[in-house]
Amino acid sequence: DALRVGLLGAGNRGPFVAGMLAKNTPAKVVAICDLVDERVEKAKASIGAPGAQGYKDFQKMLASDIDAVIIATPVFLHADHFEAAVKAGKHI
Repeated sequence: DALRVGLLGAGNRGPFVAGMLAKNTPAKVVAICDLVDERVEKAKASIGAPGAQGYKDFQKMLASDIDAVIIATPVFLHADHFEAAVKAGKHI
């Protein structure tokens, strides 16, 4: 089975990294989390993941059936997001 990946942060860097992952590995981006709905929709299009589930609450995304998460939020949030992903049992 392909690795199911969630993207946390859909600004500029996150969709770029997730897009490279989607194009160059068998992994599938199945979830995208951002506080701005328009960013989620734009990321779905740029990554090529139109069926990805959108989230505003990163805890809900971490509670989903994703295997791994790409953390692409502002740097000052990384520690909290990393800790939450580890506690949720996700690869980072």
